Amino acid sequence: KYRYKLQELESVLKRDDELLVIILPDGMRGSEMKAKFTKIIQSENLCNKNIIIQCIQQQTCRKMNACLGTFEDIMIKFGNIPYMIDPVLPNKSENIDVDSCWCWGVDVSHVRDKPSVACLSISRKPFQGSLRRMHFFAHLNPPRKEIIAFTNMITLAFRGLEEAFTHTQREKQALPTAIFVFRDGVADGQIEELFTKEVVGIQRAITMFRNKYKLKKWKPKLEYILCNKNTIDRFGLLDQKTGLCRSLNKPCVVYDHVLSDRLWDFIIFPYHYKKNADRTKGVRYIVLFDDLKLAKKGGAALDLFQFIFALTYMYAYNIPFPLGGTAQPAPIVYAKHYAESFSQSILCNDTKLKQLQVNKGLHNRPHIVTQTIFQQHEQENASQSQENIVPRNE
Repeated sequence: KYRYKLQELESVLKRDDELLVIILPDGMRGSEMKAKFTKIIQSENLCNKNIIIQCIQQQTCRKMNACLGTFEDIMIKFGNIPYMIDPVLPNKSENIDVDSCWCWGVDVSHVRDKPSVACLSISRKPFQGSLRRMHFFAHLNPPRKEIIAFTNMITLAFRGLEEAFTHTQREKQALPTAIFVFRDGVADGQIEELFTKEVVGIQRAITMFRNKYKLKKWKPKLEYILCNKNTIDRFGLLDQKTGLCRSLNKPCVVYDHVLSDRLWDFIIFPYHYKKNADRTKGVRYIVLFDDLKLAKKGGAALDLFQFIFALTYMYAYNIPFPLGGTAQPAPIVYAKHYAESFSQSILCNDTKLKQLQVNKGLHNRPHIVTQTIFQQHEQENASQSQENIVPRNE
C-alpha cells in the first residue's frame, strides 16, 4: 500500500508548479503508484492541483529516444501543436469542410469488478496534432454494459457542447457546420439499440443546446459512424500464376458487393510498409446517420474514405508514427485511452461520484458527469421555487 501524507505533498508542491514528472519502478508496482499518486494530486477532494503529470518508468530513463518521446508527450499535453495534416480530399471542401467540422469519439472501457467507463472526446480542430482544442468527459455505466443510456447520452453530449462552445466564444471562432461522431464497434445485434439511444440522444442534445443558447440558425449536419476493428473478413490479392491469395501491399477500401445490403458499410485496410501485413486487419465502418448525404452525392464517398484515413494519423501521442497510423480514427483512440486511464483511477475505497472529480483547470483529463441534465433542471427549478416563496409575518 502506498500512502502519501497530503501535508507533505502540499509542502513540496509550489503554487506556480505546472508540471510534475514522476519516475516509477517497473512492473505492476509502478502502475499502481501512478494511479494513486495521480489521483491524490489532481482530485478535487484531495490536493486539487492544476498540475500536469507525466510518468516515466525507471528502465525508460536509460533510453535516449524513449526519453525524447516522453518530452514530446509533455509538449502535447501543454497544448503545443507539433504537426498538422491536410487530408487532401478529392473534392476539397465541396462535400466535407475540414475547417468547419468537429470530430467526436465515443468508447466504453470494461474492467472487471468496476463500473464501465464511457468516455467522450471532442476535437474542435481534428487535423491539429495536439490537445489544445480537445475536451474529454466520462460517465459511469453499469459493469459490462456497452450501450450508453438515452438520458446519459444526452447529458454527455450536452456537457461537451457547452464546454466546446465556451472555448469557441473565447477564441472568437464560429460553430461547426458538421459534427462527425465515431463510435467504437458494437455487435450487429446491438446496432438498433445503439441508434435509438446514442444517435437519437446526440440529436436531442444538439436541439436542447441550440434552444438554450438561442442559436436558431445553427443546425449542424450529423454524421454518426460505427467503427468495428474485430472483423472476421480477410482480403488479399490473387496471384494469377499460383492462384494463391497474398497480403495487400498498399492501403485500400472495400466498399461493395461483399458487405451488407441494408447498411452503408465499407472496410478500410490501413496498410503500412513497416507493419506485418499478415497481421494487419481491416476496419469495418458503418454509417448509421448520414446528414451530409454523402452516399447520394457523386464522389462524396471518396472524400469520406480519405477523411477517415487521415484521422488515423491524428493521435498525437504516436508521433512520428513509425508503424503508420492507428487502427481506428484518432477521436476513438483518444476516448479509449482516457476511458482506460479513468477506469484505473477508480479505487476500492471510492464510494461516491464526487470522489472521482478532478481539478476543473485540467483540460487534458476527462471530467466525470455526476448528474443527468434532467436532474440538474429539477434542482434549478426547486431552488428557484424556494427563492420565490415569501415568508408570512406571524
